[in-house]
Amino acid sequence: MKLKLTLLLLTISLLSNAQSFKILDNPTLGKNYEENDEGEYETLNFKVVDKLDLEITAKKKKYQDLLDSIDFGTGSLADKKIKEKQEELDAIKSEIKDLKERRMLYRNEYVKEYLNYSNFTFGFWNERSHAFSEILYDTKGKTFNLINNSGFNIGSNSGSVYTELVSGQLYIFRVSLGTLVSSSSDENIETATIDEAYQRLVTTGGNTVLKFEYPLLYSHASNNQWTIISRLIGKGTADFAEFGTKTDDWAGSGSFGLDIYADVATSNNNIRFYMNYNINKIFGTDSYIDNLGIENSDFSFGQLKLGLVFNKNISLSFVVATFSSEDSLRNRNVIAGGQILR
Repeated sequence: MKLKLTLLLLTISLLSNAQSFKILDNPTLGKNYEENDEGEYETLNFKVVDKLDLEITAKKKKYQDLLDSIDFGTGSLADKKIKEKQEELDAIKSEIKDLKERRMLYRNEYVKEYLNYSNFTFGFWNERSHAFSEILYDTKGKTFNLINNSGFNIGSNSGSVYTELVSGQLYIFRVSLGTLVSSSSDENIETATIDEAYQRLVTTGGNTVLKFEYPLLYSHASNNQWTIISRLIGKGTADFAEFGTKTDDWAGSGSFGLDIYADVATSNNNIRFYMNYNINKIFGTDSYIDNLGIENSDFSFGQLKLGLVFNKNISLSFVVATFSSEDSLRNRNVIAGGQILR
C-alpha cells in the first residue's frame, strides 16, 4: 500500500484549553487517605464539605423553627412582627446560599482529589464530569471559556485555520463550538473539493463544529506515568461556501463515536508517548457526501494516531492509519502534526 506522507496538521495551539490532553504531575502523589463506608476518601476538602453540610442543615432547621414561630394574627402589631421575622428569614436564607456556594467549591476540589487519587474511575455524573474537564482541559473552574483553542494546519497543497470559540460544561457533557476555514491550492476544482473535505474530516469534521464529550473511563498511575482515557463524542458539523469551502450547497453532518487515549511517560515526565484511537458513525447530507467523493450518506470512519510530548508542552503526532466503510477514505495519508500545549 502506497502511503503519501503529507504534512497536513502542523498545529500550534495558542491557548491553554487545547484539545490534546496535558498530563500534569498528580497533586495527591505520596498522600494517604482513609476510605469511609461510602467509598469516599476523607481528605481535608471532604471534611470541610461534611462540616458545611452540618451547618446548612442547622441553618435550615433554624429557618423552619422561625417560620413556625410566626403568629399570623391580624392588626398592625401582627403585621409589624411578621415584617421583623421576614427580615430574619431573609438573612438566614442568604447565609444558607453562601454556605451552599462554599460547599460547591470545596466539593469540586474534593472530586478532583478523588479522580487524582483513585487509579480507576468508570462512570461520570455531573460532579465528576466537571472535575474531569478541570483536570484535563485546565478550565480553572470556569463554567464557560471563550476562544479556547486556536491553530492552523498546513499541507502539501492545502491548509486551514481552526478556532474553538467557546466551551463549557452542560451537566455531564463538555460542549464546544468551533470554526475552521480551509483552502486548497490544487487547480483542479474537483480534486481540491475532495482534498478540502477530507482535510476537514480528519481534523474537526467541518467549517462549524458543535461537539459534545462525555468521559467514560479515567485510569492512571499514582504518579501519572501512564494514563488511559475513554470518551463518547457526538458532533454536528456544517460547511458553508462563505467560510472558504469549495461546495456548491450547504453541507452538514452528524456523528457519534468512541475515543480512546493512552500514554506512558518517562520517570521525570519529560517525554510522554501516546496513542489516540477513535471510531465514528457519520451521517451526511448529499452535498457533504459529494464533496468527499463517496456514495453512501452514512459511513464509519476512524483514525489511529501515535505521538509524543516533550517537556509537557510540545507535542508531535502521526495519524498512521484511517479506517472506514468507504474504500477511498482508508489510509489516504500518513499525517504528521505538532502542537504547543500550555
